[in-house]
Amino acid sequence: KMEKLMTCQLGRIGLCFILLFAAMVPSAAIAAPERIFPEVDDLFQRVAVNPGADFYDSPGGSVIDEPDAFSVYYVFDRTQRGGETWLHVGASASRDASAWLKSSESTELRHLLVLGPQSRQNRERALFFESSDDLSAVATSRNRVSVYEDMIAEVDAGDNPDGVLGIQPENQPAMADAFSFMPIRSVETVFASRLSDVRLFETLSIPLPPDGEGTENFRTAVVFVVDTTISMGPYIDGVRDMMRQVSDSLLSVAQDDQVSFGLVAFRDDADLTPGLEYTQRTALRLSIPFDPAAFDRAISDLEEASVSTPLFEEDALAGLEEALSMTEWEDFEKRIIVLVTDAHTRAGFDSSTNLPLEHFQNDAEEKRITIATIYLSTPSGTAYHREGRRQYRNLSRWENGASAFLEIPNGEFQTYSADLDRLIRGVTDMLGSDSPDCSSTGRLSDVDRVLCEIEDRTAAVRMEWIGRREGVAAPAISTAWVSDVSLDSANATSQRMAFQPYLLLTRNQLNDMVRVLERLVDVVGTDIDSNREEVLEIFQGAFSRGAVSIDALRAAAPSASGTLPTISDYDRMSYFLPAFLSELPLRSPFMELEVSAWINPNEQAAHMLSIRGKLIEFWDYLEDDSRWIALSEGAEHGDMVYPIPWDRIP
Repeated sequence: KMEKLMTCQLGRIGLCFILLFAAMVPSAAIAAPERIFPEVDDLFQRVAVNPGADFYDSPGGSVIDEPDAFSVYYVFDRTQRGGETWLHVGASASRDASAWLKSSESTELRHLLVLGPQSRQNRERALFFESSDDLSAVATSRNRVSVYEDMIAEVDAGDNPDGVLGIQPENQPAMADAFSFMPIRSVETVFASRLSDVRLFETLSIPLPPDGEGTENFRTAVVFVVDTTISMGPYIDGVRDMMRQVSDSLLSVAQDDQVSFGLVAFRDDADLTPGLEYTQRTALRLSIPFDPAAFDRAISDLEEASVSTPLFEEDALAGLEEALSMTEWEDFEKRIIVLVTDAHTRAGFDSSTNLPLEHFQNDAEEKRITIATIYLSTPSGTAYHREGRRQYRNLSRWENGASAFLEIPNGEFQTYSADLDRLIRGVTDMLGSDSPDCSSTGRLSDVDRVLCEIEDRTAAVRMEWIGRREGVAAPAISTAWVSDVSLDSANATSQRMAFQPYLLLTRNQLNDMVRVLERLVDVVGTDIDSNREEVLEIFQGAFSRGAVSIDALRAAAPSASGTLPTISDYDRMSYFLPAFLSELPLRSPFMELEVSAWINPNEQAAHMLSIRGKLIEFWDYLEDDSRWIALSEGAEHGDMVYPIPWDRIP
């Protein structure tokens, strides 16, 4: 089950070889950037260039260039001249410094923890405040929502309220779609009525407009992920009819270049049930133009299994993994997975994916893919309905919205065929006058509720698509305060996020993170008491390129027996994580996790599942060439950074 955790797994051998080769090649004799801590590798001092700054050929010398405002450079040296501190800076850690910069014309960056704007779904634009007091006064106001909405109306009228520096653009893309550079300088927390804790961030708002890229048309892709186990037999015909109806409707309005369908079938883990044929398989990939004949053939071949699985649970996560990994999603803007099943799913180590359910929910939202679940709660699965509802409601949820989950009671597919037809036509924007009134204060039907949720998501994605095409970026503000929660959120139930932290890591730092986590995985199952020396050796890799030196650890937590310390001699897992995490103004739950919990056999499974999911994601980040960012002109491959959502950081 741990095969995917191997550093040089199949499909990644080239990357591993490059990393290994790079580690073996001796470096040239060049100066190194300043370290924030002398004993910690790869934690270098950086600065952001202030607007109007100049580059000089020497301290107090001649101007040689005018760098882009807020671009980021490494600091190699510093000196005093004429009452001014001068910094010798360069764009790459692997080359000598190239220019001198006045310290007063730069902003020190001791870490690269940044804020990223979140989806505009169901929330107002974010306001940038002059001080934490100004922001706190609004966040803690008893009339917070009306006060905030009045301030936005003033800004729209061209009259900034006192304490407000700017506003988020209407169509600014979310961080998942376009990189935004807003370094975090400090963090405060306030208690807001009906919202509990709200984090206030002091940040720089640095405009980095998108490249104006994006497809010319707003295309829709729908991939059906269908359970084809034997229990689905009575419903397979209904699933076929549902898909054929929407395909026929699509042809009647000649939208074959605007909409495409795919099909993935899944069963249970085929390794556990002989004769099951497959765990998951792709019956049809997305394409432009859409091929209705191929879709019809794929539907016709959709058959239930000939053998029964031992339990009333299937491996829906395997089917979702297959669908989410389709590269063709990039050709479409509105992205929908319609999951159809009558059973709850295996998850974690019980699934062939070995991944937690939360991994797929996160992956889908990050890729802007809606998972709309049609759950047939059949009489034969009554004992598992509560778990199935919980799983699929969570899978079908985005952070700033509700769940796109639809239950079909008693599996009465024919009874609900009209509703299902409306759902699929709504997914493909073919409802016309039959569209639900989502502004209605009355109670919506279950189908209309799902349709309105998909409409909300589509509206947000469309705004982001427009923003990418028009090159919309954040306002340029040297220092401002924003809140992570959108302050038009009435209460915790309807709470929407405006910003989330992201950590920018270089390839070396991300690779170090992978090494440390792999060693943490290695120690699981090791007998701590009888193999204390062996356990220490396992962690020496983390010590040598991670947190602190072996000597520092010995001094910090000497073993009671006088022998070398081991993992069990330390209080928190933060001792064993890379040192570049130590300077961050935020702490992750894993950093605060007690070591005793990690090595406790009764608690290991849950922690292991989480770390395993993060390792898979980190390897995906290392291989994803599309989202590595250069923070300054002249930055080399190794200086580029990847924006990792804070909730993925261990």
